[in-house]
Amino acid sequence: MAAIQVVVPRRPGRTVHGNAISRDGKPLDGKIVYKYPLRKAQEEGFFRRIVFDAVDEFNPVRGNKAIADRVVHHLRNDKTGKHIAMARVANVPRAEEMFKLYEGYTEFRPVQLHSGITAKAHREEIRRSIISGQSRIVICVDMLGEGFDLPELKIAAFHDIRKSLAVTLQLAGRFTRARPDLGDPVFIANTADITVREELRKLYTRDPDWNYLLPELSDTAIADEISLKDFVDGSPILAMRFRCNGFDRRQAP
Repeated sequence: MAAIQVVVPRRPGRTVHGNAISRDGKPLDGKIVYKYPLRKAQEEGFFRRIVFDAVDEFNPVRGNKAIADRVVHHLRNDKTGKHIAMARVANVPRAEEMFKLYEGYTEFRPVQLHSGITAKAHREEIRRSIISGQSRIVICVDMLGEGFDLPELKIAAFHDIRKSLAVTLQLAGRFTRARPDLGDPVFIANTADITVREELRKLYTRDPDWNYLLPELSDTAIADEISLKDFVDGSPILAMRFRCNGFDRRQAP
């Protein structure tokens, strides 16, 4: 969209975003004219209700093992036989470390998919095995990349949960999409992890109700986004800076 604005400045346009909060901390360009609340999407059947399966383990090694055990438990109890689990980690070395916890469960053909796998043919082979359902456990950094459309992703294991609300909302959107032949999404995390960012702390406490908390956090974040954009638009200097260079909310007064 930015490239189009450079070529055709001052021309009005409309864009549709799945998330009003950008992952890089910058507001979306343009005015937010409509938002479809996450809670409404759940009520109208577009998103399934989230089952949160908490691990409570202060020892990181035992915590990661417990998360992996819960992943396998939910896969073995999946009545559809179609659910795929994503074990999410912070970086490539962590992916390789966590893969060792899963590789023994050969019945689910665990794979890794991240930037450390550089051979294009190998990456494509892994992607095909995931999409086909042959591999039902995938260890990845971030979320398999933009545009990876896979409704069968229904089990999210958070081995590292130090990301932002924007990333969490985007991930939730991928896992909660409803389809008649699929079950409810399951999110698994260690609630004893003390490294959680403040904005996500409510989600990773004991016995959290993600179906209440996630829409609440989403609505609050969008309201904050609209307030920030109104503030920027009310200042000619900030508005000029935003149009020219982008504006990082972390630099706001």
